[in-house]
Amino acid sequence: MAAAIKIFGILLQKKWMRKLGLTMSAFLYGIISSGFILSGHILVHSTGTYFALSVLAIWGIREVMERDA
Repeated sequence: MAAAIKIFGILLQKKWMRKLGLTMSAFLYGIISSGFILSGHILVHSTGTYFALSVLAIWGIREVMERDA
């Protein structure tokens, strides 16, 4: 769902849609990462991967704001 919103935001050139999609992605990846941590699998490579994806999604929100300013 988040990916579809991001793609539609790019196609329709709507900055708010891209931000919404990136925010949804960051939230989703953060939940997945925290689920790994809470289940006791802190040192699994998936935990770091999903954490990095959530940070990159937040970084993308900042890039959308700066590029379109």
